[in-house]
Amino acid sequence: MRQNKLTFQSQNLIVDYLEFKFNVLPEFIKQKIVLSFFKLGFNSFYVDKKYRDPVQDSIQTNSNNQYQIQFVINVSSYWNGVCVAFPGNSAAFFYQLSKEKKIDWNLFDSANINRFDLNYIRPIDPSQERQVVDFFKQSEQIIHSKGINARINSTKKELSLKIASKRSNRSAKIYDVGRKGQFLKFEMEIRRTLIANYKSDFLINDFEKIEDLLTREFLNYFWKLLPLKNNYTDWFSQRIRPILNNTRVSIQSYILINYIKLYKI
Repeated sequence: MRQNKLTFQSQNLIVDYLEFKFNVLPEFIKQKIVLSFFKLGFNSFYVDKKYRDPVQDSIQTNSNNQYQIQFVINVSSYWNGVCVAFPGNSAAFFYQLSKEKKIDWNLFDSANINRFDLNYIRPIDPSQERQVVDFFKQSEQIIHSKGINARINSTKKELSLKIASKRSNRSAKIYDVGRKGQFLKFEMEIRRTLIANYKSDFLINDFEKIEDLLTREFLNYFWKLLPLKNNYTDWFSQRIRPILNNTRVSIQSYILINYIKLYKI
């Protein structure tokens, strides 16, 4: 039986952040990037993370442009490079342009893909906040039992569960968007070497492979960490079952390989 290929669209996954890492970004390359993406509808900005509240300054903008590209500096005290980031819907638009072969990948020749975020949006009802908190607490206990850091954050502006490990190339956040009681966003960050290895697939436009593997990465990650018998993981249970039923590969081996990756990387 041939394993079904998964796509972001079929699983309702959204590209929400994309970041490139330049150890050195010459000024003339930066200007080429600014000009190239300005023509594609992107305004460009410097973002300085030296301060607690990052400072943003415009480079080239036009009120008609709907998207943005950020040149992030002072990312850390021990690294002097530049990250080129596409946040939110700008990342989704970059990804679409890439599929349409409208991105000049020569501009990113010396860069690594450093971060790629996917998310899934699940509608909720404003009256369900108590149930959401219970879901977060149950999830937090399960995640802690696996030796992974998880923390609930509850403020006037945010109700969230953060899942992270300093050693891991993956992290996640589940949160009530704007704490409005309308949506739960299940967001996964795929970072460093785990996503950098996909650059060659972007260059040859192998989006079938990219989407199939990253979708499985997304689903497998949450499958291992969240309570499956819960109203807020119903979307997930519906999606993971066909994956398990339509593969000839031993699912136990698949789980073991990904379990090792999760805790060793």
